[in-house]
Amino acid sequence: MLKKIDFTALSKKETNAAKRIRLLALAHYSEGMNKAQIARTLKVSRASVNKWVAAFLDKGIDGLDAKSPPGRPASLSSEQIKKLSRYIEYHSRSDVGGRLTGADIQAWISSHLNVDYKMSNIYRLLHHTNPIKNMI
Repeated sequence: MLKKIDFTALSKKETNAAKRIRLLALAHYSEGMNKAQIARTLKVSRASVNKWVAAFLDKGIDGLDAKSPPGRPASLSSEQIKKLSRYIEYHSRSDVGGRLTGADIQAWISSHLNVDYKMSNIYRLLHHTNPIKNMI
């Protein structure tokens, strides 16, 4: 199975640098290099090479894709995010009142959605829920 795939050609077409390294590791592996030699050649750990080869043998080329980091689950549901987006959109189009600040949005989320956010996370959340960005 390894001999049938041209990993070197695939690596040249790959835009993701991490996946390119994984493909090069498999190219070396298919040419008969041992995992320790591959690790030294690519300047990565032998454990990484072991994982990449095992992932390929288990899942094929798709096993080489980067896994998304688990991270903490979102505090707001998709419905709550839609409510927040509508609130922001309404105030951005309103003729009365001033502009919304991060503190205004933080207070609205706390009082209407019963979720407490730190101010730094308000701006990160706004980056993902900005209705004006979605309309462009």
